[in-house]
Amino acid sequence: PPAGPVGRWADLLYQSYCGKRRLYHTVPHIFKVTEGASPLQTLGGLFHDVVYYQPDGGLTQAQWELVNSPTRAIDVHDDDRVTVGASAGGALDGEGGAAGAHSSEEGGDGGVADSAGLVGDSDPMLQMVAGVFGLEAGQEISVTTGQNEFLSAVICARCLAPVLSMAVIAQIAATIEMTIPFRGEGAALRLHRGLLAATARSGVPLSSAAADVAVAEAVSLGNRDVADFASEDPAVFLSNTWLLLPEGNWDLWKP
Repeated sequence: PPAGPVGRWADLLYQSYCGKRRLYHTVPHIFKVTEGASPLQTLGGLFHDVVYYQPDGGLTQAQWELVNSPTRAIDVHDDDRVTVGASAGGALDGEGGAAGAHSSEEGGDGGVADSAGLVGDSDPMLQMVAGVFGLEAGQEISVTTGQNEFLSAVICARCLAPVLSMAVIAQIAATIEMTIPFRGEGAALRLHRGLLAATARSGVPLSSAAADVAVAEAVSLGNRDVADFASEDPAVFLSNTWLLLPEGNWDLWKP
């Protein structure tokens, strides 16, 4: 990949979307989602599925280090539970790796133990992203309530923090939040409230009008993300559905 941060981001995205057990959430999927999209949607779309914890068999080492730096703010348990802002501490080992981490390339069982930290003033970026998702310290999230999307948004924020303002990162996180599926009516309104509350609490200037635009962009990205399943062509619909089945039924991959 090219040198510099763009090269590192490209390598991270490529390695993440080329997971061996990914059949639908792959590189072609993010290209399709971001085709013709706005800059905000493009950045959100590129990162929105970077973590797919269950099919990938855990976080890769690169993902782990981004999620848990500069603070151990997320605890991912062996049974796939994720808690935000746990108070128990953890630390990187002497080699710079993640103590207890299981890389998907090493065939781990998907568990990452004793990886906690604190969502608070010591990590304002993480606190803001958690706020956009409506999460509080100690709260548990699951795969059906935004686990992968939240972890993906954290990685996105960590990567882009050196080059973008916190206000822009908050809006990108909002676009990723809206890709959490199957939530019914009211999701956009809750996101709007969460975005304004999170930025205000973090001292990040964001007007209500800017939040309006960000949420509209987020809804558009969410629709792009599931567009394949709105196809009137039964063959297209069934083809994509069949690709999702093994991704969502993780027991099928067990020996």
